Amino acid sequence: MEAENAQLRDQVASLVGAEVVRLASVRMANGADLLTFRGADIAQYLTDAGTVDPAKVNAAVDELLSERPYLAREALTRFQGSADQGVRANVPAPSPPRLGAIFTPPPNR
Repeated sequence: MEAENAQLRDQVASLVGAEVVRLASVRMANGADLLTFRGADIAQYLTDAGTVDPAKVNAAVDELLSERPYLAREALTRFQGSADQGVRANVPAPSPPRLGAIFTPPPNR
């Protein structure tokens, strides 16, 4: 019975740690860095009821990013330009090939 309880505690601790990392990953390139640089004790991020407190996680992320800004998630840039690969609306479409063009000799150069 005691082994089962220990296993359940470990599973809950793993899930809570994953939630802390997920919340930190919103603003950090690697959310696990929060636990690396601030210690792996996840109890500091919990409420009195034992749930993850997003405000505590955000405060820790703020503090860490002020010291180590290179850990921040890069701003995702959206594609700039058009995806038409150069085709423009104002360029006339080429005329379809004609059968007579096959038999016409090429112009002299």
